[in-house]
Amino acid sequence: MTLRGAAGAGPDDAGAGDGSGAPVTVLTPSAPVRSCTGQVGAGFRDLLVRELYRAWEITESGPGPWPELLDPPPLHRRHAAWAQVTVRDTGAGEPGALPGKVRGRMRALVTALEEAGAVDAHAWPHPFPSEPGDIRYAIGLGATPPDAGRIAAVGGRWAAGLAGVEVALVAGGDVPTPAGPRSARTSPDK
Repeated sequence: MTLRGAAGAGPDDAGAGDGSGAPVTVLTPSAPVRSCTGQVGAGFRDLLVRELYRAWEITESGPGPWPELLDPPPLHRRHAAWAQVTVRDTGAGEPGALPGKVRGRMRALVTALEEAGAVDAHAWPHPFPSEPGDIRYAIGLGATPPDAGRIAAVGGRWAAGLAGVEVALVAGGDVPTPAGPRSARTSPDK
């Protein structure tokens, strides 16, 4: 991985990047090795830098850092609001195809939200609990999110052609917090 830009100086001239000029170069961890660079914007690069420094500080703080390192991030403190993507199975098309189409277009939605003013936008990678038959995804909009009208306009353009898909602005506390501490997992030192 190579970091570039405001949050961290990177080896721009060292030839370590992929030549794309993207804020972060990320490759898949196993064969076949592919670039995931297109999935990372400047806001996510800055978040990655903050999280790496946080992890470093935790590991330097003393023995037994695993419970704190494995706890979910403080998402409700990072985002004042969220773009909630709701997928309702309308019964049209191949069963189960709609969620895959939505996930495949998620980076395009994050990019559109960044361009609409949510410079710290990033998608939560897993759906969260919702009504039976619905799947909901959350995209954090940072400390200063765009207003509901802008979210509706961006979401409407993005969801065009996806029957049963809606994008709406929701308050920070209206998205469930990920499950509690994951410290019960086996840590690498065990």
